[in-house]
Formats: sequence, C-alpha cells, structure tokens
Amino acid sequence: MLCSDRFIYTNLTSKNLILEIIFNTPIEISEYENYKLRYLDGAVDPKIFLKNEKLKSLKINKSDQNLLTIKIPKNSTSRIEATSNSRYYRTIKEIHFNGKKYYITEFMEQTVGKNTDRIYKVNEK
Repeated sequence: MLCSDRFIYTNLTSKNLILEIIFNTPIEISEYENYKLRYLDGAVDPKIFLKNEKLKSLKINKSDQNLLTIKIPKNSTSRIEATSNSRYYRTIKEIHFNGKKYYITEFMEQTVGKNTDRIYKVNEK
C-alpha cells in the first residue's frame, strides 16, 4: 500500500534560511520544475497548507548534479518533498542546514510526525 508522505519545514525565525539537499543520484532540474516546492507565510498545520490555493513558490537553485539549494523564507511553512512510503530516505543522502551536515536519518529523527507528515521546526534562539 502506498502512502503519500510530506516533508514539511517550518521556519519560525525572523530571517530567511538556506537549506541544501544532497541527493544520492544526479537530479534533473526538470524533476523539480514539474514538482513545485511551495510555502505559505506563518506557521501552518499541514492539512491547512495542503488545502490552500494561494501557495507561493520557493526559490531553488541546482548547484551541481546532486545538490539543490533552497531559500526558506522567514516565518513560513514549506513543503520540501512529497513522496510515497517515505521514499526520501532512499533519495536524499544528506541535508546541510545552519552550518551543519545531517544524514537524512539524523535529520528526520529531529522531525515530529503527524500522520504521514514529517515536520521540522526551526525556532528563534
């Protein structure tokens, strides 16, 4: 049975953040042109996020064959990935954030699960 899993990133800080995602295999930017990375202003529950028709596009850059750099706006909720059956564990190798490198398993251990959604929150320090 396939489940749709979403990786939601909530930036509760007063500044934009940079998230770098390194994939296990080379990616084509066209894959991410078809699948739009989206966000909403404010901290939003995933159910509200998914039903909202006024989602904004995140700015992404393909830095090399395996790396996407994503600008996460301040005080926002973003959908970074949506897969079936937690496929991001197989597709994403590591995530760089705040000057630290996390393997996908380490990063996901810091998320909070809500049904099929995995939510990573960044708060102001």
